[in-house]
Amino acid sequence: MNDLIKINLTFLLTLVALGCVNKEKADSYDFETKVNALWGKKIIINDSIFNTHCLTRYHDKKYKIITSIDGDCSCSIEALEKWEKYKLTNKLVAKKTEVIIFITSEYDFLINEEIFKKIAPDICLIFDLNNTYVTMNKLTYISNNLMTFLLDSTNTVKLIGNPVSNKKIEKLYQTYLFNN
Repeated sequence: MNDLIKINLTFLLTLVALGCVNKEKADSYDFETKVNALWGKKIIINDSIFNTHCLTRYHDKKYKIITSIDGDCSCSIEALEKWEKYKLTNKLVAKKTEVIIFITSEYDFLINEEIFKKIAPDICLIFDLNNTYVTMNKLTYISNNLMTFLLDSTNTVKLIGNPVSNKKIEKLYQTYLFNN
């Protein structure tokens, strides 16, 4: 009886271990699939359908860093502050890129819009009440950590990831911008 329990436990642990390994492989595959689908994708930015606050025309810069934040979340103010600081303290980014942030919300922006403009006056803010940017670009399946892109002048994705929240991604952006 003892041997039968040992065999069953060994079999059960093997199944659990194989299940975990396969899940990791599946998650890795899913991540790679999403990144590959984004690489080289053209992102649509249609000014005419958004309420846009840009002090400069972002079409004048060679590159754009584009991201999306949830305007209904209290952490959106913190995120805007980080992006504003990132742009102001990073001369290469300030010189070669325009930072564009889509602020999404399920509610009207009338209250928060002026606050956001004051927090990040040097960043192009695009207010998106209906999540049009995400839907139009078929980005609904993308997790937040993949929603930041470096785009070239034709709006083609060159890099994926948030340089504000990840030092390795920041270094990647710096290297790319320095070499291009």
